[in-house]
Order: sequence, then C-alpha cells, then structure tokens
Amino acid sequence: MRSEPFLADHTDNLLQLLAELGTGKSDLPRASSDQPQKESDDVIIAKGSRAANGNKFVSLYRGDWQQFYKSQSEADQALINMLGFYSKNSAQIARIFLQSGLGQREKALRVDYLATMIQNAFDRDPPSNPNVDAFADRFRAEFAANTGKSELKSNVFTFSDFTRDSGTVTYIMHHVFQRAFLYAITGTWGSGKTAFAIIVALHVALGLTLCGHRTVKSKVLILCGENPEDVKLRIRAACAVFGIDPAQLEGRIFFTQLPFAIDDPKALETFAADASRHSPFDLMIIDTGPAHSSVEDENDNMAMHGFAQSIRTLMDALGKPATLVLMHATKSATRETVGTPRGGGAFSGSVDGLCGVWRDNGGQMEFFHGTKLRGPGFNPMFFDLERYELADIRDNFGEAAISVVAVPAEAKTKTAAAIKGATRIALNALAGCKDVAISPPQEVLDGLQVCNGQLMCAPHAVVSEDDWRKRSYAAGISDKDADAKSKAFRRARSVLLENGSILTYADHYWIPEWAMPQPN
Repeated sequence: MRSEPFLADHTDNLLQLLAELGTGKSDLPRASSDQPQKESDDVIIAKGSRAANGNKFVSLYRGDWQQFYKSQSEADQALINMLGFYSKNSAQIARIFLQSGLGQREKALRVDYLATMIQNAFDRDPPSNPNVDAFADRFRAEFAANTGKSELKSNVFTFSDFTRDSGTVTYIMHHVFQRAFLYAITGTWGSGKTAFAIIVALHVALGLTLCGHRTVKSKVLILCGENPEDVKLRIRAACAVFGIDPAQLEGRIFFTQLPFAIDDPKALETFAADASRHSPFDLMIIDTGPAHSSVEDENDNMAMHGFAQSIRTLMDALGKPATLVLMHATKSATRETVGTPRGGGAFSGSVDGLCGVWRDNGGQMEFFHGTKLRGPGFNPMFFDLERYELADIRDNFGEAAISVVAVPAEAKTKTAAAIKGATRIALNALAGCKDVAISPPQEVLDGLQVCNGQLMCAPHAVVSEDDWRKRSYAAGISDKDADAKSKAFRRARSVLLENGSILTYADHYWIPEWAMPQPN
C-alpha cells in the first residue's frame, strides 16, 4: 500500500524498526508471545480477508477506518489485533501493517507506538489451552485431508473436478433435510420452534420415521446456548411422551450449555476443535441463531451474510451436517411471511431453505417451507403442543416441573360456516372472481411442484391478489376509508389462509375446490 517514495525516504527508520521488533533489541520488552514467522505475508492477508469479519479487515487494510472507528488509533489497534490473530510474529505484523493504508502516517513509524499496539494484540488473547490447540491442529489437518483443499490451493476448478462428487444426494430426513444443507427455521415467540427441533433431533438420532418421513440414524449436535435449562426439560419430556429410553441417546445426541459467537473467528476455531472430538455429526441444531452471533444489528446485510458463512465453516469442520438454525420472525409476521427471518435479506439469501413454524389460534403448530428450498419439497407437518409434567423433577414449591412436547397430529380444519363478517365477505368475493380468474402461471405450477412434491393438487384457476382485493372492496368489506378497507382485507386474508379456506402461491389465490381436476 505504501508508495515507493515514502519507503525510500524512510528506509533507515523502517529497517531499524523491523529489526528491533524482530530481534527484541528495542528498549521496550519483547512481546512474550512473539513466535517465529510460520506463513507468508500474503497468506496472513488472505486469511484476514476471508474471515467472518473480512469486510472490516479489507476496509482497514485499505485505510478506510471512518465507518468503523472514531479515531485512527482505534482503527490501528483493531487491524493489528486481527493480524495478531493469524500471526504471532511481531516483525511480520509490523511489516504488514506498514504496508497497509493505515500505515501511511508518520506516527506508524514510531517504535514505541507500534510495539505497544502489537503487545496489546498479544495480551488480548486468552491463555493457550494445549488440548484445544492440539484439537485445532488435528481439525485443520483433517479438513485439508477430507476436502482435498488447503488455503494455498486454487479455488478455481475444471468442470470434471467440480462435478466429480455431484452424484449423491444424502437426506437426513427424507425429502426434508439434506446433509451439508443449511436451513433457517423461523417462528414467532411461543410457536414451537424448539419443541419441533427436539423431536426432529430425537427421531434422527434413533433413525425413527417422523410424519411419514424416514430418517437416517445419525449423530446430532444441539447448540442450546439460548436456554439450556429449558432444553433439558423439553428433551426429557419428549423421551417420556415418545417412550424413548434416554440410555439409547447416549453417544447419539450432544449438547452445548454456553453460548458463543460462531462469527467470531477465535470462538469458532476453539469450538470446532473441541466439538471435533465427537464428530462427524449428521445433524446440527442451533437454538437460536441470534444467541450464537455477535451481530448487533440484524438489518446489517454484510454482518448477517458473514454469520451464515461462519455457520458453513463450522459445518465443514464437523462433517457437513444438515444444519437447522432457529431464527426469530418479524413482529408483524403472518402465516405467509413467518418463513423469512428478521433482519436483512443477506442471511435468507445465504441459506439453502427457508422454513416456517406457525401456531394458529387453536394451539396447533404447523411446519412448512417457503418458496426457497433446494430439494423436492414436502407437505406441511402438523403438531399438537402438549403439556407434560415431569414427576421426577420438582420445582422450589414442590410441584412437578412442566414442559411442552410437539406431538405429530392431523391438520385441524375449520368449516366455512364459522366464518363471519369481513372474512365471509372476502371468501365470497374470491369465490365470485371466476370471471377474472386465469390459468395458473408457470411459476405457480413450478412452485406447487416444489411445495407439494406433485402436481395433482395444482388449481385449474387462480386469482391475482389485486383482483381479489378490488372485488372484496366492492362487496363492502368495510364501509370506512381506504386504510380501513386495506386492514380488513389483510385480516380476512390471514384468517382464511390459517384455517385452510383458501390457498396461495406467488400472490395468486384459489379455494381448494379449484384444485380438483376439471371435468372432461
């Protein structure tokens, strides 16, 4: 980054600085953590740019610090901290820093300033754990051996190399969750996300069929840093309800008790090294994503993208398990929108499948997938959230502890006769839209093939939301202003979708009768 004239003008100063830092001849004490250089400067820079916080590293290396810090000195320390994570050689850290955009000012050539910054970077690291360090070394070696990739090998592949291993599709839960795929499971508070995840974990761990979907008996890892005590009760209650002997789960399901930031490189490497003692895993559940992230603003697209990529790095380290990340929904989520996690779209765009958990007014829980799913798709699954008392666990008042278990159930339906008021007007308006109905666009047919796994449920006619809305307004869904009409329509639409009176895909609507085969 430095210009040649600058280096030429300060050659003596620069050489003296590097020599003092590298040999310990400076008046300042040599950093106690200083180690011989192990990798080239280019490798260290490449590591920093590919890390979860790589966007910040690249910006600081270029000299763009104002968007992150109030002063350049803070930015200097931050970049040196990042370099210190990958290199413990003070001369190398100094050399890379002086080549960066931040190293362009005269202050950077002061031995006391730079050496103090480097010492601070060394001191901020926690004491070394020989066991974890050994696991980390083994993890890196195994990753390179298993993938055939190393940080120095090319990331560009020929067609034959790229497609060589594309012939196998491995499901952990048939037609639902694929190995090495990342899924976001989003639901509102109390909708049953954790209850659902636990019965999936139990069935997969023992190879049991769930809601008609076969599973592969697999090893499961649950990161339950949000509330491990709740998970303990839930999984014991689920074992009792499903008649599972807990002894069968020993060596099949593993848990964490403390949250950690997956997108923090040091925390990620430490955990991957620790968990690799029990790998490979075929299913990993993260309860919840926000509890295992350092992202402060969920609308920060770059940060959320980095979080998703960090999860994939962890997946690679632990055997490429199918991974379910439980996410929070927006406050105004409906059954139609609940499958999209709160925050920026970068996280949603980085996963392989968006799934939703929705609990209707009757208390039944539905699990389904949205428009984004890499795979053939599956029909919605329904569960009753049943209250269970654990007689052998007592609370501080001497009463049995209570938990909730998701139990597979048939979908509950509500009759059209129970629909009243504006909701009835909206339903009748849709039924009367036959004169403006159209044949399903190809995107609807393609989507239904994904959603249902077959075309036999495809409607022979659909109505656009605009046409349905206009007909509802004309039918008197509200006698107030346009805003009141809009709110009444949205409420009616949500109720009708919840109780199964209407169906939708890609902003087109129909009633179930329209999905029947047309008469010849």
